[in-house]
Amino acid sequence: MQAHPSTVQDVFYALLLDEIAAQPNLQDELGANELGDVAIKAFGVVLEVALAFYTSGVGTAIKGVGFRVVKQLLPPPKSVLRDVGEIMAMVSGSNYNALCRSALLHLFWGELEKAERKVNLAKHKHDDRAFAHHVYGILRGLQGDARRAQFELHLAREREQLGGPRRRIERALQAIDRLK
Repeated sequence: MQAHPSTVQDVFYALLLDEIAAQPNLQDELGANELGDVAIKAFGVVLEVALAFYTSGVGTAIKGVGFRVVKQLLPPPKSVLRDVGEIMAMVSGSNYNALCRSALLHLFWGELEKAERKVNLAKHKHDDRAFAHHVYGILRGLQGDARRAQFELHLAREREQLGGPRRRIERALQAIDRLK
């Protein structure tokens, strides 16, 4: 496949995969989809190379299908327990991390509306926390809106105290700067 320019969505799909990889045990929720294989299909290179490429300013051409890879993914695993847990989290709104992690999974499969519902509920209950703003920034990027993604990521950076998540937020902001 020939190299072609990346879209905003392609860049943010790489950032999404990076966030999923960083979340404890979240890769186990991808069913038969292997994160490394998805990255190679999407970008034509391993994830770390794609991320370095997007944040270094070297260029933005890719050899994979980019964000369109969501159409090639195996379907999400179906679990009654997950459905019950998600319903309870949505009703009570008390499981902030579960809502954010669930939103990341919906984004992985390109289910942007479902992800937005989850992250909005998390933000409604705990707008002062970073994780939901970080996920919302990724969502906005996948929607093709780099300006609104940047806004949410700045909010996340202001609220984030932990080194690892803060570095991933910084990486996302660098990638947005390279898109301009």
